[in-house]
Amino acid sequence: MLHEILLALSGHPSPLLPPPASKFDPAAISQTFPLLSPPERALLSSLAWLSELHRRVRDHTSSISSSHPSTICRAVSTAIASKHLDRFQQKIVDVERQMLRKDGGSPNEYEIMPLSLIVTEFEEWIRRMEWLWDLVYFMMPVENVVADQKRGLKSTNGQCSGAAIIEKLRKEARTGFPDIHDAATDLSRAAETAWLRQLSSWLLYGRLPKFGGEDFFIQEETPNEADSKGTPIFTISERLRPQFVTPATASSILFIGRSLNHIRIKSHSSGSTISGNSSSPELVLLPAHLSYLSSLSSPLTASSLSRVIANIRFSLSQNALQHLLPVPKTLEILRLLREFFLLGRGEFAVTLITEADEQLNSRHRQSSRIRQAKGGDNLKGVLVRDGEVNATLARTWAALSSYAPYDDEVDDKLELARDLVHLTLPKQSPVASGGAHRRNEDDKASKLQTHTRFNDLLFSSPVDLTLIIPSPLDLFLSDTDLQTYSEINAYLLSIRRAHHHLTSLWKHSTLRRSHPQPPTLLYSNTRKDAEGNQRQRQRESKRAREMRKIWATCSATVFLLSEIESYFQGEVVEGSWEALRSWVENPPSTPNTAISTTTTSSPKSSKTPILPPVTGSNISRTPVPSMPVPPTKHASSSSSTNNNELNDSDTTNPHQPSTRPHDPESLSRAHRVFLSTLKSSLLLDDGPFAAHMRSTLAHVDHLVALVTRLQTVQQNLDLEADEAVIVDALANHAAEERTLLVELEGARERVERASRRLVGRLREYDAQEHTGRADHADEHIATGDGELGADTGIGGTVSGSITGDEDYFEPFAGAGVDRLLMKLDFGSLMAENDVLGPDHVGFD
Repeated sequence: MLHEILLALSGHPSPLLPPPASKFDPAAISQTFPLLSPPERALLSSLAWLSELHRRVRDHTSSISSSHPSTICRAVSTAIASKHLDRFQQKIVDVERQMLRKDGGSPNEYEIMPLSLIVTEFEEWIRRMEWLWDLVYFMMPVENVVADQKRGLKSTNGQCSGAAIIEKLRKEARTGFPDIHDAATDLSRAAETAWLRQLSSWLLYGRLPKFGGEDFFIQEETPNEADSKGTPIFTISERLRPQFVTPATASSILFIGRSLNHIRIKSHSSGSTISGNSSSPELVLLPAHLSYLSSLSSPLTASSLSRVIANIRFSLSQNALQHLLPVPKTLEILRLLREFFLLGRGEFAVTLITEADEQLNSRHRQSSRIRQAKGGDNLKGVLVRDGEVNATLARTWAALSSYAPYDDEVDDKLELARDLVHLTLPKQSPVASGGAHRRNEDDKASKLQTHTRFNDLLFSSPVDLTLIIPSPLDLFLSDTDLQTYSEINAYLLSIRRAHHHLTSLWKHSTLRRSHPQPPTLLYSNTRKDAEGNQRQRQRESKRAREMRKIWATCSATVFLLSEIESYFQGEVVEGSWEALRSWVENPPSTPNTAISTTTTSSPKSSKTPILPPVTGSNISRTPVPSMPVPPTKHASSSSSTNNNELNDSDTTNPHQPSTRPHDPESLSRAHRVFLSTLKSSLLLDDGPFAAHMRSTLAHVDHLVALVTRLQTVQQNLDLEADEAVIVDALANHAAEERTLLVELEGARERVERASRRLVGRLREYDAQEHTGRADHADEHIATGDGELGADTGIGGTVSGSITGDEDYFEPFAGAGVDRLLMKLDFGSLMAENDVLGPDHVGFD
């Protein structure tokens, strides 16, 4: 009987111990042994439950190790079978040895081990085996295995990822049971080792792991989503990213692998390698990078992993990427983005707006002729085609080339922009921002989505200004960055376009004054001439009175747009760009000290590294670079003390700091912070302000179109009244003039109302900005902090800083929108004393 129990515990099916449904289920035992007492059935039921758990765990681990798509789950399953189940088998052997030697510790007249003592020996294993069963069930639910077996397929429906099992093991290690803690720690070490092997393939060679790559948090896009050059596109899957890998560290890991992959592709295509070395780039850097990885120990922490990744990134930057992506090339593309996307070159914006207007007028004239010839509506004249957009940009480049002062002078930036900058139609139509009916835009402004589009104002269809990212600048720029640049460009260009159109109304001289002046009485001797002159003067006076409010609104709107544009371009964009340019051109100074791997990992020196250390002469040639922590206001004294200690221990000259350029990953991070801060400072992220700005620009377009049409109608009326010239016999210009005047009054009111809402939103935002600053100061005072932390950026957003192990970037922080509001208040104050009198338009 006792040996039968041991055989059942070993995993063999036994008719004496049928599998129970739960831990306390003596019903099955009572059917097999009806003469047993209740205490004996309870003891046997616990052993039967343990044997059932052992069989479940053994069979399930076998399925996971052979079919699970995650290599990390396979490693954990194999560790369960090879270590913990083997220990359980060894426990069975030890108990059987005690039975055979008759040293059970509780002798009786039969000299056999009592059943209660056997249950006591295996009692600690019940909780552990239940925990193991919950763990393997978490990795692969039984339902998936049964479903696959019914279909005759190999079980591949494991829903657990490697990141999920690592996180679960880390949580289970804190349950409070010593045996569960030891088991979870041991299995967590196996899972982290398997994950680190996947990571080493990416960090050392720039290749995704061949086995279990779909479980790695770096994923490759499908081939049809790659660019035209065949360069693979890699992204980060947040679902597969372990918790100890911070987003910043994950971004650095992605950058390192992409850089190695890019270097390998370039070296294979050109037949050369970096620095003239005959070996492959990844093989040259392999010993040093592997030495960094071998210093990691379990359990992995975010700080240790971040430090190692920073060391590898810095080593890669200093040995390979300085030759592949130098700082002058990075500055060249940044200056191009500043001049053409952020409208640093003003003539580009004005010329593009002019050419686009000319293209629209040409299309409208052509579509009108087509409709008159064929009758009905023709949608072909409404939709914008790629050829028209490309022709507009080509004429813009030609006009800019003619601005050169000398014929033999070549503008390198303009030539580079001609090759890289393009106007394209987006593949997917964005969400409509303005609506088709201009009259209802004020009511719709509050219902617009936060992400308001401005790319459909230059043409009648959405058009984006894009940039072809040349290699190897794709290591620095991403598609998301270019999308942000396109949004900012459309935003700034729309404001410039509305301002340009409004100021162009003053060029229509017939609407502002009577030209030429009517002849005087000296040259009008007849009554008919005198009556004609008087009639002309009355007509001009009447038109001036009718247009008085229109010109007042246009003047106030021009002032509003000019001040907003001046604030955005002169302070926000220019200040942000100067901060980024100064940071790029002035690399930080670092002391000539090197923090060794053993020094940084001294608190964990007693732990066993996950990867074995690398030995050899090749590693000594590549020293471990120093990664100084960026200084802060609160830690200046401590940081200086640490630097002095490090300098005293260095044999080189410690008092001469060395400058080094920023690595591409730091440049990329700083550039993303620059774009994020710039977008927030331009109030493009503020949904209500962007919606009101979009509504204002749309109403301005409508007002400008009505004024331009009114000029044409009045010119035709003057020709009919003064010269008896009939331009169009079928048109009723007098009735059209009356209709246009009514529509102009409505358009004027909508522009004025939209402008007031725009300024009102600025005031609300300024109030929120000051409230946020006050709350931020009160929070620091309450916590005992004497100084404010992060600076508050323009528009009330707290502008953070990119802090890395070796470099950091602080974006530009301005005075806020209160400076813009001061100018608008001054303009409203001056308008009160203007000659416009009671018809003036203010913003209060």
